[in-house]
Amino acid sequence: MVEPRHTVCIRHLQDNLHLRRRQFQIHVIHPGRGNLSRPELKEELARKFNVIDKQTIFISGFKTKAPFSKGFGIIYDNIEDAMKHEPKHRLAQNGLKAHVDKTTKECKNMAKKIRGIKTTNKK
Repeated sequence: MVEPRHTVCIRHLQDNLHLRRRQFQIHVIHPGRGNLSRPELKEELARKFNVIDKQTIFISGFKTKAPFSKGFGIIYDNIEDAMKHEPKHRLAQNGLKAHVDKTTKECKNMAKKIRGIKTTNKK
């Protein structure tokens, strides 16, 4: 049985020189499949745009309906520019930054508990 092929179309390609990146919409047609995984899409985009380092490719915001998906993609010139301009959650998704550690969350939750309590000064 022959596996159906997928098609990746790039729409509205812009070179954003101020942020040193290329940004575009991705339209993926994938008949007979639920959708394409992020590594497969990054591989396809790296091949299309001749990108050496796949960590400079960021894809997000995908909506899937039947055999068709739409999303947004960004390709930075180098990793330093990506670290400078991308939000922390997208850097964590791409593996460029560690996720929020447990101690940070614990401090935040402790501060929420203490914040509403009225202190009394007994002397």
